[in-house]
Amino acid sequence: LSEAYIAGFLDGDGAVSAIIERHPEKRFGFRVRVCLNFYQHKDNIRVLHYIQKYFDEGSLGKSIRNTHKLSLKNQTTLKTILPLLHKYVIVKKKQIEIALNILNKNIATKSDLIRVAKLADKLSSLNIRSKSIRKNSSKIIS
Repeated sequence: LSEAYIAGFLDGDGAVSAIIERHPEKRFGFRVRVCLNFYQHKDNIRVLHYIQKYFDEGSLGKSIRNTHKLSLKNQTTLKTILPLLHKYVIVKKKQIEIALNILNKNIATKSDLIRVAKLADKLSSLNIRSKSIRKNSSKIIS
């Protein structure tokens, strides 16, 4: 298996998202975190173990019903992983481009943070399930 396989798996059973969350240690009280998630039925959990081992990254846990989720949230690692997958994805290409844009933005001012949060909003709009489960948007940063 390779990055091409993992990219195909991401296109079908994965998600690229960005979370806007309060963070008291951050200068402006918020952060935007990119997340890469892979989902699979418990009977096929070995593929999630494979991806976790391949990238030496991520936490594996139960999602809903009989589904498990592998979450990769280390921002430094995602800067390396996402370009590798971008070469091969078809469905999630735009999501990865926006996520990389978020990851590579320097946040020196509150305006920078708001711009990055708006990118997170844009990324969310491309994800079908985000509309029903997303908790925060750029509007929470005042």
